[in-house]
Amino acid sequence: MQAHVDQLREHLGDERGDAFLESARALVELLTDPDRLREAYEGVRAPTLLLTGDSDRLVPLTASQALADLRPDWTFEVLDGIGHIPHMEDPIRFARITGEWLDQLGVAPAAA
Repeated sequence: MQAHVDQLREHLGDERGDAFLESARALVELLTDPDRLREAYEGVRAPTLLLTGDSDRLVPLTASQALADLRPDWTFEVLDGIGHIPHMEDPIRFARITGEWLDQLGVAPAAA
């Protein structure tokens, strides 16, 4: 796992990949259709943890904050020094935060 995290960190600045381009296209498509976007976030009925990094270059922090403001029933967490893929950039912190959130819901064993 550490080798994977190291490799990811090495390539975080390389945004020319096909996956990044496809994600950006999908995001732009969704964001340019306000009705579809509203339907998507209003349709969520499950408890939701919205977890983002303050250094995300794909989804600006202001966009995540705006969504969190629209859904105050969601839990919103911002990770300092983390980009778009917190589960890979800092898997330990991601697992801790996610585990603690699940603990609060009563659906997971206690986080270590």
